[in-house]
Amino acid sequence: MSEKNYKKILKEASVLLMVTLMVLSATTAIAVNTSTFGNMNNVSSSTPEKKENKVGSLFLQPPHMPNEGWNFITSSVQGGYISYEDYWNVSQPVGGIHWWGTTLNIVGGGWHIGSPVGMRFNITFYHSDWSGRPGVLFANYTNVSARYVDTGQQYSGVPCYYWTAYIKPPVLNSSKVWISIQSIYSPTTPPSWFLWLSSPVGDGKCCQGSTLYLFDLSLDLTLPDNTPPVTTCHLTGTMNGSVYVSNVTVGLTATDDDSGVDHTVSKLNTGNWTTYTAPFIITEDGTYNLSFKSVDFAGNWETEKQVSFTIKHPPVFGITISSGKGITVLVNNTSWKTMRFIPWRISLTGGIILIGKSRTGQILELKPGENWTIKSPVFGFGKTTITVTVGDVETTARRFIFLSYALYVL
Repeated sequence: MSEKNYKKILKEASVLLMVTLMVLSATTAIAVNTSTFGNMNNVSSSTPEKKENKVGSLFLQPPHMPNEGWNFITSSVQGGYISYEDYWNVSQPVGGIHWWGTTLNIVGGGWHIGSPVGMRFNITFYHSDWSGRPGVLFANYTNVSARYVDTGQQYSGVPCYYWTAYIKPPVLNSSKVWISIQSIYSPTTPPSWFLWLSSPVGDGKCCQGSTLYLFDLSLDLTLPDNTPPVTTCHLTGTMNGSVYVSNVTVGLTATDDDSGVDHTVSKLNTGNWTTYTAPFIITEDGTYNLSFKSVDFAGNWETEKQVSFTIKHPPVFGITISSGKGITVLVNNTSWKTMRFIPWRISLTGGIILIGKSRTGQILELKPGENWTIKSPVFGFGKTTITVTVGDVETTARRFIFLSYALYVL
């Protein structure tokens, strides 16, 4: 599209925006520049609600409410506009930037509600020049990702969002300073434009490009967030002493009182770091070393934490001692997992046992539901107690040994 055609569409879109807003509200009027729109009537003296910031405010100009004399001003690369607001007498470092606004886009030559999802910004700081406008740039933060929430407020049918971003290193300048917040990227098609919401508080001026406007823009500047999140690990399972004898559910909870938790990562033993999204279950026996840490929206990483634990499921076997020639034992794996290298032992007490009083062995592998038969010869006479131990499972049976046979005891 040529620059001439683009400007034509923009001009037509601005006219449509004016008509739309006049229909939506009888008190609505377009501000001086077609890159702004606002409700210049019904100015209220009520105090607008301020969004809660955990880090203390250094400079606050809260937003106009919908029933006040509000304006939105475009500050978007896509629209070719950049807007500025000034602040002063801030002697402490600025690390948190918070602002209010909305998003619109042009479809078919008309304005439509846009989307804040995935929007990125350039945040730039300038010294004030001799005319009181933005002068020399002294700090620039590009491609900044900002969190947002919907405030629930509607301005002539347009939603209002509250954005939060943290910059590093922080800005330190106590003189008169201008800040620009300009959207530079939007993943939507067509791209959404950022429009900055005005404030009832301030020195009565803002800028768009080199044009001075006689209203203020909403802005909240806060201290840097240098404190990392705190992550807690929760292990859930059945323990026998210091060992888990069941599956273990791992849950991670992170808190951050300042900028908020961005995400948490974890890894088991020497595995790769993965983003934690929900509790997960560990089912295999073994000793585990779980590492975890979190990062907040200011980019502060928590020092890596570790917790170690051991899982050893008790073997679950069905043991059946049969009668007949010799001792016959049927072992069944009733658990859900394959067992390997399972020790077994058969011992007889009582009576006169000349052969087969004690015998040991090992089952190399027994899959879930499979059976294994152990046969042990015997020779003797008299009532005896047969004790069979497979893994940690033990069972007994009373038999009468008659020569090489084990008979039921009546």
